Amino acid sequence: NLEVDFMAKKLLSFLGTGDYKEGIYNFNNLEYGQYKTNFIQEALVKTACKDWDKNDKIIIFLTDKARKINWYNEEDKNKRLKTNLENIHIEVDDVSIPDGKTEEEIWDIFDIISNQIDDGDEIIFDITHSFRPIPMLALVALNYVKVVKNAKILGIYYGAWEARNEDNIAPIFDLTPMDEILEWSQAVNTFLRYGNSGHLKDLSLKILRPKLPNEQWAKDTRDFIDKLDDFTMGIYT
Repeated sequence: NLEVDFMAKKLLSFLGTGDYKEGIYNFNNLEYGQYKTNFIQEALVKTACKDWDKNDKIIIFLTDKARKINWYNEEDKNKRLKTNLENIHIEVDDVSIPDGKTEEEIWDIFDIISNQIDDGDEIIFDITHSFRPIPMLALVALNYVKVVKNAKILGIYYGAWEARNEDNIAPIFDLTPMDEILEWSQAVNTFLRYGNSGHLKDLSLKILRPKLPNEQWAKDTRDFIDKLDDFTMGIYT
């Protein structure tokens, strides 16, 4: 029997215990639209994930307290993210995590995050309501699954409610370049230590290609990496 693996897109997000107010979240200067809601997760589903299909998944990490307050609040219908996400066409999983108040619990969260990602998954990570050490933990976990599970990072986003304007429109910040900087650093380190330019070449194809038509710096960087790759290939062949 021929076994076919379907790579899935997954939105991973943390739900907190705050008193989230209704506002309009503006994604990428309206390139993907905007959405009015109490919950950044719903805004991302309706904008960044609007073209996803039934093979994809939304994963919400939440503590016991967050489950009672904002996942499904028995007393306040405005604090029910669960209800808000019930009528979308994408599967939604709620995954319990500890509070993250000890080092052991932090490592438990790391394992829980990693276990939700399968080989070849494409990931959007929302860190808006993450507990203080979680954003750093997220970067570590994401880079871990990129290596171990060949996962791809589509985006890392932060709903900046505190940066909203007078019309209650809040931007969604794209923090994906931070992950790209980390990967570029790893590629340069590999080259300097071992003379291997393969990682730099791969990054130039993945990250620089979309920028080549309009960005001169991308063209110059791509040309430099190509020459570097030709040079190292000449040495080792």
